[in-house]
Amino acid sequence: MVDRIVNLSGRGKRGTLSAVDKAYFDARTASAESASLDAEAARDAAADLVLPENKVVGGPLAAAEALFTAGTKFAWVHDGIIEVRERTVGGSTLIVQQPTAAALAPVLAGKSYKADTIAAMLALLDPADDAICVTAGYHSIGDGGGGTFRWDAGYSGPANNLMIFKSGATGAWLRIIDGITVTPAMAGIPLTSTGVNYSAALQEVIDCPRFAFPDGFSCDFGGLLNLTTSNQIGHFGTAKFKLLAGSAAGTWGICVGKGWLTSADAATRVREFPVNSVWYGGEFDGNIANVQHAENANGVSGGDGGHIGIVAADAVDCHWYGPKTPNWWTDGIILWDRHRRPTNHSTYCVLDGFHLHDAECLNNGRTNLVAVSCKDAHVYNGRFNDSGKIAVNLVGSGINIEPNPVSELNKDTVNLAFHGRQEMRGNISRGWMIQNPDQIVNVTFDRYEISDNGAVDFQFAQNHHHSQGSIGSTNVSGNVIQISGAGKAFAMTNSATPAAWVNNLKVRSLLVTPTGRVGSTTMTSTIANYASLVVAESYEFVGISTALVHAALIVAGRFEAGSASGSVRRSLLSEVAAPAIDILPTARANIGTLRHWTGQGVQDASKGGRGTVIPMDHTVATAYAGISLTSAARDNEYKVLFPDTFVIAGGTTPVSLAGNDADVTVRARAIEGNVVSVLGSNNRIVPDMIRAVGTSLIAFGASSAGNMVVGGRLQNQTGSASATDAATVGTGNKVVSCVPAAVNV
Repeated sequence: MVDRIVNLSGRGKRGTLSAVDKAYFDARTASAESASLDAEAARDAAADLVLPENKVVGGPLAAAEALFTAGTKFAWVHDGIIEVRERTVGGSTLIVQQPTAAALAPVLAGKSYKADTIAAMLALLDPADDAICVTAGYHSIGDGGGGTFRWDAGYSGPANNLMIFKSGATGAWLRIIDGITVTPAMAGIPLTSTGVNYSAALQEVIDCPRFAFPDGFSCDFGGLLNLTTSNQIGHFGTAKFKLLAGSAAGTWGICVGKGWLTSADAATRVREFPVNSVWYGGEFDGNIANVQHAENANGVSGGDGGHIGIVAADAVDCHWYGPKTPNWWTDGIILWDRHRRPTNHSTYCVLDGFHLHDAECLNNGRTNLVAVSCKDAHVYNGRFNDSGKIAVNLVGSGINIEPNPVSELNKDTVNLAFHGRQEMRGNISRGWMIQNPDQIVNVTFDRYEISDNGAVDFQFAQNHHHSQGSIGSTNVSGNVIQISGAGKAFAMTNSATPAAWVNNLKVRSLLVTPTGRVGSTTMTSTIANYASLVVAESYEFVGISTALVHAALIVAGRFEAGSASGSVRRSLLSEVAAPAIDILPTARANIGTLRHWTGQGVQDASKGGRGTVIPMDHTVATAYAGISLTSAARDNEYKVLFPDTFVIAGGTTPVSLAGNDADVTVRARAIEGNVVSVLGSNNRIVPDMIRAVGTSLIAFGASSAGNMVVGGRLQNQTGSASATDAATVGTGNKVVSCVPAAVNV
């Protein structure tokens, strides 16, 4: 139904016109039409004054005045005019007047309409230019999609069925919003729907400066939406968007920015990206039932298929709070700009000040959050759990830092800060991973909580290295990496052979708490090849299974703890053959001060190992309780300090020196059996205080040579051997300045 109406929507007490419409009306001040519009505004003002009290009268003026007391405002209708007057003592004063509706009707004929729906509005025949129409809904009355529209007879552009509506080749109804927040209902999208692709309509909504999705909203869509509007405030809220079944492999859900320009389209469009925009909420579901993504050729070998929830490609100083991206075949969210490409390169774009708050990325195929390249990005308090369970051939990582190894000029770089708490649990392969850090990688964080991931909780991997030998700077610093789970806890690998330590991971503290791993024999942390881990304050391995046949930490690269303290706590106090830390010949290690519970503390086969070892709790059956320097060890420097109450049964040797040129200080006051076994050469042993029960507190092997026991004190509580034993075993071994002089060696 379409009826003519007199009063214009958006005027007077009904709201303000947009700047465009106001300028149009103001330009017509000399016309009869303008006069009628001004009269209408006056009438509205009059209505505001008198209609609430129904003080509208006719007849002679004197009779009307007689009905009211002084100071009362009233409306007097006469001769096609309505006057608003104020009663005075002597009569009344005119405030404003305008023609009545009956008088205006001939002037406004064809200029103002009302309609039930958009379809009814489009059915209007030959509306006059600049006519106004008010609709009660989009598809039906009250569905929220109605509004006020102005007819532009000369418009020849396209319709978008949100702001612009057309029924022919020329002319269009233009929605008047004047600061109104746009909703999906204004684009004809119902509150809930399935099986219909609303991507085009959704794009029109999120292009607007202000948009909001109502609670309970859900719809299907066909993929790639783009956020490109600057200074935008967008409320996705609790809205759910589900990718249509049958969407093509490689489909993105939503892209921040227009995406990368390619050589093919660089000539036809320029970069489109948001600046200073803020978005809230939204759940973008990849609908993992789309099995065609699994059939993508890349997927066969563990590739991605390009099926991604949110692609952050091009934005400056933008924030997104609380997005959710479940069930994407490839990645939940990827940060990937091209800021290292030359500015005249066709693919140049930049993430410079992109902030991702409280993101929830769950159950994605390859990785929940990937960072390939970003100039400046920040992630706050995210949850990145349960990846890889939908596609066993994919990686299945919680977070993956993955700069690509391209040319030196264009190589990807990652400058990324994690703030607050990041959670990575139940990922089928890795919790957190850095790959290819020979690129420029600077990552900082406050706290990670990583647990129950299948293969390795934390992996720092080097897969590529430039032929030029350039080495990027990787700096991961923060309070704690907390790792616990079902597979290998911590792994740093590097397959390249540069002249320096490529994987330079720096942390304030590392905490490995393998909850649920008791009984596991594979919970081993590794620093391999040319990888490097620097710990500033502390490292701790807690609750490690006593059935473990490997060390808690195997070092084949560089491990630098310096003045930091560390500890390895096994879950039960029983014999464990594996050491707490195993340092391989290729390593360079400074373990700081290590406290370990049960088993052996350190096994070192490297050159230049350093640190202090403090054995803690133990049992009688413990085979090793301190340190073992293997025959490959060279130039090591350790202190082994047993607590005063530490007791080991006879027949054990808690300090074994099979290497050469070591400098070892030992303190042991309650040990049964030989305390130090010396099999190597040119080692220097300082007995800070060795008081124990044994045949020889320091026992030299037959092949030992040139070793020296210097200073300190030796006290054999049995007194069964003499100090001359040192000279009768091995070659050139000496005991110098020990107190007391006559002690058992």
